[in-house]
Order: sequence, then structure tokens, then C-alpha cells
Amino acid sequence: MSSLAVSLNKKEQLLLWKEAGADEVILTLRNAAFSASCDFSVEEIREIRQEAHALGLKVSVNANRLFSEEEKESYKKQITDLLSDNIDALIFSDLAVLLWAKEIRKESCLIYDPLTLMTNARDIEFYLSQGIASVSISSLLTKEEIVEIAQKCPHTSLRVFGHQPVSMSRRKLLNEYAAAVEDASFISSRQLDIREESREYKMPIYQNEKMTVVYSDYVQESFAYLREFADAGVMRMEMDSVFLDEDCVLDAIRAYKAVLAGSDAEKVKDGYRERYPGISFMEGYYGWKTVK
Repeated sequence: MSSLAVSLNKKEQLLLWKEAGADEVILTLRNAAFSASCDFSVEEIREIRQEAHALGLKVSVNANRLFSEEEKESYKKQITDLLSDNIDALIFSDLAVLLWAKEIRKESCLIYDPLTLMTNARDIEFYLSQGIASVSISSLLTKEEIVEIAQKCPHTSLRVFGHQPVSMSRRKLLNEYAAAVEDASFISSRQLDIREESREYKMPIYQNEKMTVVYSDYVQESFAYLREFADAGVMRMEMDSVFLDEDCVLDAIRAYKAVLAGSDAEKVKDGYRERYPGISFMEGYYGWKTVK
């Protein structure tokens, strides 16, 4: 069965995620990822890693931001320290991380996730040939394209639940708005959204010291496709808990586990959606070709 990796926003969620059926927790390294998830220092990750391993959970660290020349030495130390410290995987998109990992012979702990860029089997085969553990397939592909890639390439990952990142920037966009309204008190909040003038829906937005990320207004769910993805060979499925209540995430983990174990996907999906009528759920791009 494919494993379920779920992002963690606080240490207290470890046991909850485990009891619901998660196989892995994803911790975000502080200021090192294109993510609005609560982030952690190296020391905090070490502490959580020990507790997670004691519970039988794998631990991956998300560090998928692109690093500037001025930052590289600092992040090289943090990342190589973590790779040397018994974490199970490190998620990256900056290829400098691959070089750093090779220096200490830890490339087998890496998961390459350039967000939307992995759209064909040849690219994935190349990165897997570098000795890394996994490559994340783009979530912008159709169901047929994902299945085709997974059948050709072993050891793939796929984001299957949660708000989807739709825009990443090194610019501090909220600073510009704060300057215009002469109020900076809201900048670090995780309860903000942004709306385009010509559209009604609201997209969550978050800014930290290094970047701004905007997410989809909807929550992607993949109930109808989980078993097909698993049968095609997707090794690892990611669930993002950012902006969602704990109960919603816990129910999603249980529901995904049930479907992967053989429960009727449509019944599970309908029951899950009925419990959360206030959330806009969509199946993303599984039936809508966007990459040509």
C-alpha cells in the first residue's frame, strides 16, 4: 500500500496523525520552504523526529525553497546536519541541495519536488538516476498522465490532498500592501486571503522573512483516484494540512486509508464532503489537461 505523508503544524499532532493512519509526518524547516505550514528550527525538528520515530512514524523535512548565494552556506549547514541526523527524507527543489547531499553520501534521503515542473517520465527518470529516493509528480497533470508516469517510474510521490500552492515569490507582497494601508500588524498571520478584482473566490496567502506563497481557494481531494494511483506505483502520497482544522485533516487521513484498503471510494468521498459543507472541495486537474 502507498504510504501517507501528512504535514505537521505542531508537535501535539504527532499522536493524532499516527492514530488516524499516517505513515509519515512532514516538518517544514524554518524559512526554507515554499509553504505556509508552521515551521521548525533544526533543534525542534530533532526533538520531534525522536518522538515520531518512537511512534513508528517516518519524518521528512520540507526545504523546497530556492536559495540565494548569500544564504547557501547557512542552509547547507542546516540541511546537511539534518541529513546526518537520522531523518528519513528531505524534500528539495534547489539542485544545490543534491550536491550538498552527495558530499556526505546522503542523496538516497532526498525527495525532489520542484512543485509543478515534473510533468514527464524522462525528467523523473533522470533525477531518480542520481540516486535520490523519490520525485514528486506535478499535481497539474491529468489522471491518465499521472498513471502513465507512475507506471514508468518507480518511487514517485504525489500531492493528493489540501490547498494547492498556486503562486510563489521572493517578493514580500504583504509588505507592499501594509505600506499602502499604513498597518503592518497582520503580515505574519496565517488567516489572510487575497481576491482578484474580477473573481469572487478568496485564496489563502502567507508571507515570512523569505517569500510569499498563495494557495488555491479550494481543497484538492483525490478519493476517486487513490487506488488507481497506488496500483500504478505511486509510492508516497502527500496530504497538506495547512489552513485546515485538525478534525478535517484527521477525517481525511482515515478516509484515505479506508479507500486505499479497499473501501468504496465514492461512498467515502460523499460521507467526507457531507461532514464539511463549508469547504470547497475539487479534484484539481485530474480531468482537465493544462500541460501540452
